[in-house]
Amino acid sequence: MSRHYEKSKPLSDTLLVAGRILFGCLAVVFFLLCALSITSQVLRPDDDSWFFLAISAIPLLVLGLICLTAYRSAVRGSLSFYWLAAGAVSFALAACGFIGWLFIGFTPG
Repeated sequence: MSRHYEKSKPLSDTLLVAGRILFGCLAVVFFLLCALSITSQVLRPDDDSWFFLAISAIPLLVLGLICLTAYRSAVRGSLSFYWLAAGAVSFALAACGFIGWLFIGFTPG
């Protein structure tokens, strides 16, 4: 491992733990949205359910790939870990904000 990674190991470990917690919370939210979309598609098929399923599943897959890449670069001791961790956090916040904005837009009143 590189010396830079060894010096900043506590910070990188903290970022990995925070990333896992954030990913776990978002995975639960996106999984529930996917389950709701699939359930509503079975009960009452329409195009809106497929749309909600897509906006729930795609960010979860992308975030999972970013977190996996960040974890692998942290294990290798690569400096790109910090950029990937920051990208994962900003992508997660943007995805949640976008989905929240969509739900506010579809809420009557």
